[in-house]
Amino acid sequence: MRDSIRALKPVDTEQEALQNGAVGIHMNLLRQRWLLIEQQGPSVQRVVLVVLVTWVTVIFVSFGLNAPRNATVVAAFLICSLAIGGSIFLILEMDRALDGVMRISSWPVTTFLHI
Repeated sequence: MRDSIRALKPVDTEQEALQNGAVGIHMNLLRQRWLLIEQQGPSVQRVVLVVLVTWVTVIFVSFGLNAPRNATVVAAFLICSLAIGGSIFLILEMDRALDGVMRISSWPVTTFLHI
């Protein structure tokens, strides 16, 4: 967007001032956008996470009490628990985009906002 504004050809000083003002407004909007992204809190509430984990635990316990004890059942429980644990991990990691194990690079923020 900034390049599009700078690509405009002003014909007089008034249009040049308007162009410079538009570039400044664009840069301020970018800074505010990144500040909002960095300062937002987690969107996944702890209560929801506790209820989800409790609910999955109760389901696994009830299946474990009613299922026969053999290698197939143990393998199925292991695979299902890894899948559910992985999905909860991904939900929490996607909720914290700027920190955690999987991060979004801070390169665009440091490069484009300090010009």
